[in-house]
Amino acid sequence: MTIDLSDWKKAGEIAAQIRDFARKTVKVDVSLLEATNLIEQKILGLGGGIAFPVDLSINEMAAHYSAVLDDKTVFKDGNLIKVDIGVHINGAIADTAVTISLDSKKELIDATNKALSEAIKHVKTGIALFEIGEIINQKITEDGFVPIRNLSGHGIERYKVHTSPTVPNFNNKDKTTLKEDQVIAIEPFATDGIGLVIEGKQSFIFELFSKKPQRQEKFIL
Repeated sequence: MTIDLSDWKKAGEIAAQIRDFARKTVKVDVSLLEATNLIEQKILGLGGGIAFPVDLSINEMAAHYSAVLDDKTVFKDGNLIKVDIGVHINGAIADTAVTISLDSKKELIDATNKALSEAIKHVKTGIALFEIGEIINQKITEDGFVPIRNLSGHGIERYKVHTSPTVPNFNNKDKTTLKEDQVIAIEPFATDGIGLVIEGKQSFIFELFSKKPQRQEKFIL
């Protein structure tokens, strides 16, 4: 069954513009909260919906940090910032990201971009997930870095940003194949560390599963 991908394509076009906007917005002495607000306002201004809060993660923080209302973080010279962007049109989600270096060191970014480009060249109906992972692993290691093994890409469905399948960044032996019209996010992560991340203590992104009736206290006047 062929699905209508027009909403995904429109969301992707907006998301691409937002990546470019983020590159101009994330600068030394700009606050994380200010950049978040500017990027989210730009998404809405271009006609998109915000699929999830814009994440801006600095240096060793790999992903998924969202600014809180009293966040005083300011970008500094030498910072490496990962900007995670979600745009949706009628629930069709474009999940994309850009890494910005506030110094002249771009080798890590270049390695990740090359891995993504090579993976995209080979993605087609019938390719196995482990093959995508092997391509990403090979390109990253060729440049002297290590893929992060416990971060991955994923499937996307309407109004669902994270679904099966898991799209690995290394050969995980998963022989599951991609199907026609399947929507996925390929998310290479490269590091100069050991290739594993740990969970942080705080969480700021939540998902609404269902609405429940709420008990309300009765006040007698």
